[in-house]
Amino acid sequence: MGRAAAPGCSGLVSLFSAVPCLSCPHVSAGSSGDMSNSGSALPGTPGPDTYKGWLFKWTNYLKGYQRRWFVLSNGLLSYYRTQAEMAHTCRGTINLSTAHIDTEDSCNIVLSNGGRTYHLKASCEVERQRWITALELAKAKAVRMMNNQSGSVLHRSLEEITRCLLLWHTKGNLEYTIHA
Repeated sequence: MGRAAAPGCSGLVSLFSAVPCLSCPHVSAGSSGDMSNSGSALPGTPGPDTYKGWLFKWTNYLKGYQRRWFVLSNGLLSYYRTQAEMAHTCRGTINLSTAHIDTEDSCNIVLSNGGRTYHLKASCEVERQRWITALELAKAKAVRMMNNQSGSVLHRSLEEITRCLLLWHTKGNLEYTIHA
């Protein structure tokens, strides 16, 4: 994927964007942004409803890793260029109920879904673990919801909700909420 180890560091960096794994002792642990959630007492810990924060997303070999604002809610992981962009433009949404969640090293997360693979990087190992925990919990909840809905014609399937959310995101209508 075009990455090499930094001199004297076991963490990996992009050749083009130089995003280090900040769990290395000689790299300063600068803030990657406000990690927030709703429904949780401690900042930066996964809440039952929504988990938000900055991650680096691999874009391409020319631009490397780019900082993106991620929002995990209702089994969907959406990402934006900035927090302000949430009001009008979603750059992508990953349905976790059918996604495979994996790790590469102490800072990297790999999400695979529907033939697409997303490479994400947290600023440190602790942050990566928080995201992994939040993603796994959201996936389990989404799978449970999907299984509960499979026998009922009264509820929409998670795939229908995903399509609707993507349509609403592209039209800029973010006022619609789903209650689990």
